[in-house]
Amino acid sequence: MDGMERQQDSLPATQGPGTARGGDASRHLEQIKALATAARRVMSAPDLASTLDTITGAAREIIGAHQAVCSLTRGPDWSQAINAVSLSDRYAAWRDYAPIPDGSGIYAWICEGNRTVRMTQADLEAHPRWRGFGDHAREHPPMRGWLAAAVVGSDGRNLGLVQLSDKEEGEFDEADEAVLVQLAQFAASAIERSQTEGALRGSEARFRELADNISQLAWMAEPSGAIFWYNQRWYDYTGTTLEEMQGWGWRDVHHPDHVDRVIAEVQAHWAAGIAWEGTYLLRSAQGEYRSFLTRAEPIRNEAGELVRWIGTNTDISERIRAEAENARLVAIVSSSSDAIVSVSAEDRRISTWNRAAEAMFGYTEAEAIGAPAGLLVPPDHRTEFDTERGVFERTMQDGQVRFDSLRRRKDGTLVDVSISATRMVSTEGRVIGVSAIFRDITERKRWEEHQRL
Repeated sequence: MDGMERQQDSLPATQGPGTARGGDASRHLEQIKALATAARRVMSAPDLASTLDTITGAAREIIGAHQAVCSLTRGPDWSQAINAVSLSDRYAAWRDYAPIPDGSGIYAWICEGNRTVRMTQADLEAHPRWRGFGDHAREHPPMRGWLAAAVVGSDGRNLGLVQLSDKEEGEFDEADEAVLVQLAQFAASAIERSQTEGALRGSEARFRELADNISQLAWMAEPSGAIFWYNQRWYDYTGTTLEEMQGWGWRDVHHPDHVDRVIAEVQAHWAAGIAWEGTYLLRSAQGEYRSFLTRAEPIRNEAGELVRWIGTNTDISERIRAEAENARLVAIVSSSSDAIVSVSAEDRRISTWNRAAEAMFGYTEAEAIGAPAGLLVPPDHRTEFDTERGVFERTMQDGQVRFDSLRRRKDGTLVDVSISATRMVSTEGRVIGVSAIFRDITERKRWEEHQRL
């Protein structure tokens, strides 16, 4: 063997089938019975390491050999990781032997072609891929004959090999080979099952990490609507546990005045098996009710059958407050006697235009929205906008600018105005433009002129 670790696990040693003194038929029957016992033990093994230990020990006991090793292929160079070793007392001195096969010799030949090989010691040493243990010849346990079977995945990919040496009686025969091939198939199934379960665990871990770090509350439910999983955001917000919330426990965090309506809506959508959304009040751990937009999507299998629901709850309380505040401001702007005009920071075009602006300047809202910010500026006042410290830039930088100037109406006439321009900032703190209030000061200008006369 090219490398070994101290791991020994064997079947109960009554009279091993490999030591049976009966004829070939009797011995073969004993091996079949032992294989059935090994299969049961393999199926009940808790993990891959235990499974490979069981297979390796069974191979040595059933066939009757002093050495058994199961190793897994580590990469494209066919190097092997020794995963399980079973040695009789004859080789007790080598139970701590641990060098890893480098994949350059006869092990690689087995794995390259997914072969099953049975050799006498003379055949083994005469094989062109035999390396005589390479640099480890002095410390490697001696071998006497060799029986090896590749461990092959369902896709034909090599996973490793199971090998035995030093048969207790005689040389390895065809019946031994058949047993080892069967055990190698057990090993392949166990390895693929472990890899699949590992991939699923990894996928689940990545999903949970992602789900726990999104800003929304998230959950999954059975087709019936019984919720079986919530992300960490849900527990952080509600201050609840899975035991309290699983199934239909989520009803307890809905507003009592609305919960009956919520249940009716949710049950109707779940019964129909269609995606749905709604806005509901959910109670926080501090007892505050906040508005959440709830969305749920049905997840179906390849046959189109509903297998689960996945849903999110997005806190839209601030958005609702902002919309209410915006509606209030829109009402104020619309009813104001002063002309109020907003200009977008993105393209420096007019984005809002109230009725007073329409009355003062003659442009309808449809004509003004989207027009350049300099729409009202007379040609001889262009420097107010076109210089580096023009009105727009000064307002964006300083926050607020007040001054008197002239503006041109749609009919070409000029009007004296007092302008108060203010920088507009979104709820996220982003500068989004400038809002300007225009007040007609024609009468004030006339009075000031009269005072100078």
